[in-house]
Amino acid sequence: MTTTTISDGYRADIDGLRALAVLAVVLFHLEFSIISGGFVGVDVFFVVSGFLITTIIVKQINTNTFSLLDFYSRRVKRLMPAVLSVILITLIASFFILTPDKYEELAKTAIMSTLFSVNFWFALNSGYFDQAAELAPFLHLWSLAVEEQYYFFAPILLIVLSKFFGKKGIVFGLCIVTVTSFLMSTILSPIYPDSSYYLLHTRAWELGVGGLISFYRGRMPHGCLLKFLQILGVVLLVLSFLLIKPSDTFPGYIALVPVIGASLLIVYRVEDSFLTNLLTNNTILKIGKASYSIYLWHWPIIVLYRVYISERHFDIFEQISLLAMSMFLGWLSFSLIEEKFRYVQSSIIKILSVGIIASSACFLLSFYIYSQSGFPERISQKARLVTDRNEMQKEACHQKFAFFGELEESFCILGGDWETSEKRALLWGDSHSIHWSPIFDKVAKLNGFAIAVLPKQCPPYLDGQLVKENYPKFPRFTEKCALKYDLTKKFIQGDKQITHVVLAAAWSGHIRQVYDMGHTFNLENGFEHKDASQNGASTMMEGVLNLLAFLNEQGKKVLIVGDMPRITNGINVAECKFNELQELAREKCDENYSKLDAEIVRKWHFHSETVLETVSLKFANTRFVSLVDEMCDTEFCELQIEGEILYRDSNHLRQNLSENAKGTLANKLLIDGFFSNDEVLNE
Repeated sequence: MTTTTISDGYRADIDGLRALAVLAVVLFHLEFSIISGGFVGVDVFFVVSGFLITTIIVKQINTNTFSLLDFYSRRVKRLMPAVLSVILITLIASFFILTPDKYEELAKTAIMSTLFSVNFWFALNSGYFDQAAELAPFLHLWSLAVEEQYYFFAPILLIVLSKFFGKKGIVFGLCIVTVTSFLMSTILSPIYPDSSYYLLHTRAWELGVGGLISFYRGRMPHGCLLKFLQILGVVLLVLSFLLIKPSDTFPGYIALVPVIGASLLIVYRVEDSFLTNLLTNNTILKIGKASYSIYLWHWPIIVLYRVYISERHFDIFEQISLLAMSMFLGWLSFSLIEEKFRYVQSSIIKILSVGIIASSACFLLSFYIYSQSGFPERISQKARLVTDRNEMQKEACHQKFAFFGELEESFCILGGDWETSEKRALLWGDSHSIHWSPIFDKVAKLNGFAIAVLPKQCPPYLDGQLVKENYPKFPRFTEKCALKYDLTKKFIQGDKQITHVVLAAAWSGHIRQVYDMGHTFNLENGFEHKDASQNGASTMMEGVLNLLAFLNEQGKKVLIVGDMPRITNGINVAECKFNELQELAREKCDENYSKLDAEIVRKWHFHSETVLETVSLKFANTRFVSLVDEMCDTEFCELQIEGEILYRDSNHLRQNLSENAKGTLANKLLIDGFFSNDEVLNE
């Protein structure tokens, strides 16, 4: 992501390549759907950086002019002024926009960013229940951290290799690092997608490829072949931007496409061709020169504006305006910050000292914000109820038990004491079982039950044999859920005190991802396909029927809890509720934000609701409750109860609802009757 001239002369075409890369990233983040793979622009940056940095270091090593301290002082002048400015201004602006919990989270990532290690933070904190990464203003700094970590190790490696093995040793050593990193990326990306995406060991090969091509001294092809190779490079990049999807396993082997494309354009430069002239067009060059600053500024602008408008999708006017603002601030930052500091003439020690002092000041400010918990006094307690992520998903646990030795996790107990209670039940499902826990806790206490919430994270019918699930972000999802499925069935068989089982899951989401070997449509086409729900119906029905047959054999009374109406328009209704209070700088939502179009909701839930209703009628001990029917009339689905918003995101209930709201939802579910001994379900 750095803009560096090389000693052989200025390469204008490389600035043009940077321009393509940064435009792809920005357009992708602005939700231009055609640029589904725009995020691979970062991979292009890695190749360019590897090429330029290796070229500079090796030339200085060969002329005995390389100095580690001088190298790092140049990095300080080149990178730190702009990035510290972005961190500082974002922290200040966020004080007026972000709620305390999100401001505190921002401060944590700012701390890691000043240490160039924020990629570790996102690798460890991008998971099932974590804050959505797309709302983290410093998410994009992960790539800068990767580069800086590479810059720390690469010069030392090159110096050692040169000293003991010469030029051939450098090439051979780089080859080993590059191939090893590529193999790790290919093997680990499907298993550990988050860490593989963010960390150096699976990204170093992209920088390594850039470094290796800097040694290319072969005969340049002439004429049509040279032009063909240049065109091939562009085609590979364009295909990457248009065809690679966020759901693909990445980086892995698929990252070869943009990496090879960028490498071809760097190596096989045609002096006077249409493509070269296009890449070196004056406007393109300005974007390329400012690409580092544009990259730094675009993401905080997008995130803070998205929070300002309650996280809804952008319209075309907003997309164009945000693009223009990113370009303008990027160019301003390049002109007033990058260009002013990178050519400062001073001693190496002074430059490094000023860099450490400036970074420490930014670190201390971030730590102060974190130590103050994001300044919660900025908003009222009433507002905090619909904004604090920790409060909104707090479990109503009285006990926790690690029931399974095979799993390193414990499970929440609702109602009474599990070990002493004579009446036991299970709330079995994924996060859509957990979000019901406060309501079931209340009813369990009234009816003398202890309820275990398990196995968590998985739909209850996912056995890994009859039913599998295509979940690209979690490639081992089916494997892990199949284990939990078997353990839970054995648990039910072994505990005769368990008389009632509640099944709750994100049915309408899972039906778009499930498949079996006879119905592989969802595996091949993915969640986004318009027919995914219809094609998952037969697989889901088979899995749920199999599970209900087992529970029927065990003599269990079963309640299937349907989805709450899913919000598909991108609006965060909890944020809209907060915005009504106008305690921070926020745009008010449309006055009907809590009313969903019933026709759209029913269409989204149609196949999953049909499956659940159909299978429940086959068993006398089973009842299905449709929350879509309970929450929707002929026109709208209401997401509030007496002015209290029910949701914390697009599909999860808040777990800090008032007693009044809990009681109303319990009545809609008829769960008090379910736990009584005299209720007849399906006659």
